Amino acid sequence: MIAGLFIPRISAAGAKAALFIGLLFYILTTFIFKVDIHFVHIWGIEFLLNMAVMFGVSHFYPNTRPPWSSDKTILDIQPWRYAKPFSIVLTIMIIALYIWLGQ
Repeated sequence: MIAGLFIPRISAAGAKAALFIGLLFYILTTFIFKVDIHFVHIWGIEFLLNMAVMFGVSHFYPNTRPPWSSDKTILDIQPWRYAKPFSIVLTIMIIALYIWLGQ
C-alpha cells in the first residue's frame, strides 16, 4: 500500500481495492486452499497482484485530485519546547523496560 503513496497515478479507489483483494488472496492461500509454497513466495505473489490491481482500478477510476497541494501558504513552525526532555525520558523508560524484561 506504500506504493499508493509514492506513485501519483494510483487513486484511493485503487489502493482500497488492492487492500481488499490482497487480504482476500492471503486468507484464501493461507487458510482455505492448500498451497504448498513458502509464505514469503505468497507475499511476493500478493505484492505483484496488489500492484496490478492498484494500476488496473486506477486506470478505470483515475485520481481526481492533483498529487501535490497547490496551497503555498507559509506556516509559522515552532519547535516543541519539551521535545528534548521528553525524548530523554522516553529513551530512559525504553532502556529500563528492556533491562527489566531481559532478566
